[in-house]
Formats: sequence, structure tokens, C-alpha cells
Amino acid sequence: LVLHNCTYSDILKDMAEGLEIKYNWKVREIAYSDAESKVTVTSDAGEVLTGSRAIVCVPQNSLADGHISFKPEIPAPQQQALSKIRMGNACKILIKLNKAIWPKDFWDCVCSDSFVPEIWVTPAAAILSGQGSADEHIVVGFVAGKRSDRLRKLSEETRKRLF
Repeated sequence: LVLHNCTYSDILKDMAEGLEIKYNWKVREIAYSDAESKVTVTSDAGEVLTGSRAIVCVPQNSLADGHISFKPEIPAPQQQALSKIRMGNACKILIKLNKAIWPKDFWDCVCSDSFVPEIWVTPAAAILSGQGSADEHIVVGFVAGKRSDRLRKLSEETRKRLF
């Protein structure tokens, strides 16, 4: 997907037009009925929302750890699958440069044994990062897992030097 002069936020804002969106609204329970085509969502504070559909966007660990109860319960095979998947840490590093130092046809690179194993430098990196325009030169590095844990412990100056 290549976006021209817009961000994912712009797309989502358009899709959500006319919908009631709840942020930082901790859900305790989701009850649904196929027979009634109805979903009832209850917050920790006891507030209730009812609709024909609900989109659940929570970290996988929240589902696996049972932070939200479902009525009826999530089927056993899906519960077992959720319990086997674990999410880890990840970091992005962004560096803004005065000029592009890469060829025009360079988009991204994966070097699995380097300090920052994945980078991308397209104009999309500038736009999607929210850090600038397509005319700016931003390098985005992506680090996950144990490397991310080590990266977080380093000083900002050390991260810059190693990147």
C-alpha cells in the first residue's frame, strides 16, 4: 500500500465518520447473540453500549489472559490458539536527514544480523511517521524481540551512533 499525501489516520478518520468511537474505554465484557444480531459491550465502569456489531482492537495478550469476558465464551480451539501466541517488544527509530543518501529505487532493507535489522526510507516513511512531508528524508529502523529490550537500555546517543 502506497499512500500519497495522507496517513493511515486520515483513512481511518474517513472510515469512522458517523460512528461512535470509544478510546481509553476499558471493556469488561462483550455479549453477543446471533439470534438477535445484537452485541452488548460493558465497560469496567458499568457503562453499556449496544449495537449490531463490535470491532475489538485490543492486544492479543488481553484476550489470552481473559481481561475481557465473552458471552458466549470464545470457542475452545480459538482460546487454545490465543494462549499459544505471545506478543513481544518492538521499537522504531526515526532519523531525519538533510538529504537522501540512498538511490532513488531504494525502498527498504532487511539485514537480519545487523543492530537494526530492518529499515525503510521511502517518502511514505516521512508521511506515515507523522514527522514530516514526502520532501523530507527520514530513515525508519525497526527492531523487535531481545534486540528491542537491549535497545531500550541504551542511551539516546548510543542508539544514534549504532543506528
